[in-house]
Amino acid sequence: YGPQLGQIRAATLVRPSGRLFVRAISRDGERFPGIGTTRAQRVWDAHGDALFDLLDAGDATALAPLLGDDLAAVLVGGWRTLDGAAKAYRWLTRYGVGPAVAMKAVA
Repeated sequence: YGPQLGQIRAATLVRPSGRLFVRAISRDGERFPGIGTTRAQRVWDAHGDALFDLLDAGDATALAPLLGDDLAAVLVGGWRTLDGAAKAYRWLTRYGVGPAVAMKAVA
């Protein structure tokens, strides 16, 4: 009766997994030729969600040590063509939305 209060015993901060980023990039061969699951995961693992800032800034030089100059340019160029979808990927990743739901939301 009356307002109910729940108790939280512990909260754990979890770094975004990057599953959405990896899936979106690796499955879009037109925009990101040569960047499959392994390369996309390697870039995510190295930069985490800071990768979105690098891509938004067009910083291919920061990605080149992992991908090489050509593929780093492909990734940055492809990211620019995503425009609104890129912003949606960032937001959905931040809030932990899984790839299956997120891909439907962005489509």
